[in-house]
Amino acid sequence: MVPATTNAEKLKRREKTKHQGQRSGRKFRPLPPPCQGTDEQFKEFRTVTFYDETGGHWHEQPTRGNWPPPAPLERHEKKRLRFSAADEKIANIDGATDIYNQPTARPHDLPLDSLGLDFYQLVENVHKSRQIVYGEDSETSTARLTGRGRH
Repeated sequence: MVPATTNAEKLKRREKTKHQGQRSGRKFRPLPPPCQGTDEQFKEFRTVTFYDETGGHWHEQPTRGNWPPPAPLERHEKKRLRFSAADEKIANIDGATDIYNQPTARPHDLPLDSLGLDFYQLVENVHKSRQIVYGEDSETSTARLTGRGRH
């Protein structure tokens, strides 16, 4: 999720700019027609990222909402970057079901050697599991989390 400027915020800024111009007493050109703002404060963006193990080669392509859909974009970028020639093909993805199903729905389009959960999602799930097994604030849970418990 990324912050976006709502239509109400844009109109408020526009009025503030007009008021400041009037207070200064100088003549200014009229403001250009307003651009439409968003309906919500945050919008969902997804990125399709291809990179090598060392991070020396990195290619990112953002998507917003469902346009363009990530799966066709992945296929297009895979061909453009010659992904099939890579020695090892691993996808680290968000845990959302719709995202998980995209690379696996048509395996011939994006052949992968392995599919993994990205680090943020992995840590989030480990903490949820820890709370379920040991309880919300138990000493054992905290000790295991900080590495001071028995393994």
